[in-house]
Amino acid sequence: MRLGLQTGLLLAENYLDTAVRRDSLARQAQKEQTRALLVEAALRVFAERGYEEAKVEDIAAAAGYSKGAYYFHFGSKEDIFLQLLEHWTGEQTEHLKAFEEASPAAAALLETLEAFLSYEERAVVWPRLVVEFWAQARLHEAVRRELNRAYASWRRLLAQAFRRAADSGLLSPQTDPDAATRLVLATHDGLVVEACIDPEGARKVSLRRVLGALLAYLDSPVTQAAPKRSQTVPAEKPSRGARRPRPSAA
Repeated sequence: MRLGLQTGLLLAENYLDTAVRRDSLARQAQKEQTRALLVEAALRVFAERGYEEAKVEDIAAAAGYSKGAYYFHFGSKEDIFLQLLEHWTGEQTEHLKAFEEASPAAAALLETLEAFLSYEERAVVWPRLVVEFWAQARLHEAVRRELNRAYASWRRLLAQAFRRAADSGLLSPQTDPDAATRLVLATHDGLVVEACIDPEGARKVSLRRVLGALLAYLDSPVTQAAPKRSQTVPAEKPSRGARRPRPSAA
């Protein structure tokens, strides 16, 4: 009888412990879902209204929560803006890191650059939010610091990718990886602006054609090291009063 009581108490304890853990996991999952919905709502609100015009209560309402629920997860409007910024920079960095282990290099380079430049289904809102990141960088030190860190990382990863492409014979060994990197980043930023100004036109752009033209340009003789100018000795000017030689008769 005593053994049965002990067994029953042990089973009850295990059941309660399991129930507590299950309840804790459920609450954690609910918190994560609420946070994710708030971030998704912030993405839409910032893209539609801009950072300055967006309000915390607008984000909470768009997610279906109260203002108090928002402040349970985020301390300020800037906090959720920075989370979106870090999500964007992290995702773009992962696109470029994929090239480090990918092969063959030729196909991998094209796919890597296409993933970095393309926003696909995200093109409706993300380009507008990226422009907001750029605009707020001059006002918010944390935004400027994250953008500087991200762009420095992208320059390093892209330069490595172009060096690997040159080593594999995909591009000329004379290709300047740093200049090629700047060109890709300028292309990315230009496409983001175009998507904001003319979304319909931007959706019709073929990134494969853009990248094909870009890589062809990088591999063309025009972009290789310019030949040194010949050191020509200028003709001596005749001294004042000296008679100029007459041209010989035809």
